[in-house]
Amino acid sequence: MITGAADAEKRLTATVRVLGLPKGCPDTASFEAGEVHPTGDLVMFDEYDASLTAKGELERLDLVAAEWKNDPTHYFYFILYRGPKETHASERSRAKRIKDHLTIKRRMPSDKVVIVNAGVGPRRSTHVYRVPPDARRDFPSN
Repeated sequence: MITGAADAEKRLTATVRVLGLPKGCPDTASFEAGEVHPTGDLVMFDEYDASLTAKGELERLDLVAAEWKNDPTHYFYFILYRGPKETHASERSRAKRIKDHLTIKRRMPSDKVVIVNAGVGPRRSTHVYRVPPDARRDFPSN
């Protein structure tokens, strides 16, 4: 994970492998984001898990929107971990709910809300990072 100035010049690589394709078909693709040269540190803004109610999640998202209004140059990264039994559809629904609430209801620009599906974790959780614009420079957008 790239977390701040201490990780300068690291490269961020994401690799996806699709299972079940016919033999001989390419099943793997990678994307490399390039060198990251942050000058500010990422800040863990919030973290919550499946025990949070839907209403509680919207209240937490409202805090993100209020924080963005205080400094609209910052980006907010939502790192979503699926629980061991959570479906991809549930994860997509969670990502859409977060994005829609912040961009439609709270009118944050869509490029300021970045959703990263991090795969299966020990439990369903959402980690929210506030990212200064200079730390974000070479990250891919969603």
